[in-house]
Amino acid sequence: MNGLSLYDIAGGYRDLAYRLMDGEELTEEELACMHMEIDAMLAKKSTGIIAYDREIANYIAAAENEIKRITDIKKRAEREQERHRAYVKSAMEYGGITEVTTDIGRLKIKKNPTSISVVEELEVPDEWMNAKLEAKGCLSDITALAKFLNGSDVTYTVERSVDKKGIAAHLRESGEIVSGCVANTENTRLEIK
Repeated sequence: MNGLSLYDIAGGYRDLAYRLMDGEELTEEELACMHMEIDAMLAKKSTGIIAYDREIANYIAAAENEIKRITDIKKRAEREQERHRAYVKSAMEYGGITEVTTDIGRLKIKKNPTSISVVEELEVPDEWMNAKLEAKGCLSDITALAKFLNGSDVTYTVERSVDKKGIAAHLRESGEIVSGCVANTENTRLEIK
């Protein structure tokens, strides 16, 4: 029975039990000897199983450490790229240069799309506010609203936010800025192609 699989060793216990249930008579000594032999094989096999499991755990830990190491390298490279691009953009803007074309690519200062900053949210008209209703204590938001309107105990929260995209679209169409907001139209970025 040497070199057997764990399944075969477990089958040895099962076969021994069947032999005893079928009424096969074994002396105490034979039974103890067979039991000891199966136990020894199980212990040997279990040692290999434990060692293999630890090997896999060590491999996983090493892989996790390598992932962390490579992720750190990537983050450092991304920060370096950001600093480098900021330096190039700053130098180009300082020199009044908007575009540089070479054999391998192009550097170009481009205007960012208009973005909206909220200066005073209380001054923003309600038509430019989004509202999100979150209800708890029911199966759905519609059910919660119905229960709330009927006076049932439903916990709800309303989250309001400024519709910055809508305000930006309104600014592009009409040229008007909504009160409580400021348009950021002068921001630029460096494009490298």
